[in-house]
Amino acid sequence: SNKGDKQNFDDYNVSIDKSYSPLKLKWNKTGDSEKDNNIKQYAQSIVDSKKRFQKDFNLTSDEYNRLAELSLGIAEQESEYGTTTRYNAKQFVPDALLSFLRRGSFDGVGVSRGMTQIKMDTDNKGLQNYYNKYGINKKSIESPRLASLATMAKLAYIYNTEIKGRYFANDQKQTIDPFDALIYKYNGRNSQLRNKTATPDKNVYINNIKKYGKRFTKIGRAHV
Repeated sequence: SNKGDKQNFDDYNVSIDKSYSPLKLKWNKTGDSEKDNNIKQYAQSIVDSKKRFQKDFNLTSDEYNRLAELSLGIAEQESEYGTTTRYNAKQFVPDALLSFLRRGSFDGVGVSRGMTQIKMDTDNKGLQNYYNKYGINKKSIESPRLASLATMAKLAYIYNTEIKGRYFANDQKQTIDPFDALIYKYNGRNSQLRNKTATPDKNVYINNIKKYGKRFTKIGRAHV
């Protein structure tokens, strides 16, 4: 009966470990003072927000730590933590002009901002509610701390609504790791998952993100 299923489901939920254990991150400095400062602020924000995000997005400690690693990798891949010439030049161009150069309209919509290059105004309304909740807008996202919050919120939101409990496979019917699938979705490549053409192991963007994320040593409980 349905009642029985509900009972089993509740039991299962209780057994999922939602307990909080602090995350500590260690990494080697790059020697570039601007970049090192940005990394420190970005990483500190991830460490400070763990308890709040686990609660807001109903994440386990391990899920949060996996998302944190991706977030750290994305910031390096997209803008080298806000230090690339292209990123710095773009900072001074108004949204209206950027949207005109991109698609001939001065409406300023669909412009990516922050060191992880998020297109905030074209994101899902549910996700935009989280941006508002954390005080993230197109201006504040330029700070490393809020860029970090925005990236974690976007990853957590997509993970919960489009990844968790689902199965993804490639054209060889091999399972795709959920966190690889998450990067495809984060990067707007959902169609490759849908038509089973995704090849994470050959994807330079994904491999870079994972490589950069692994530069940070996660120090927590033994199984983390």
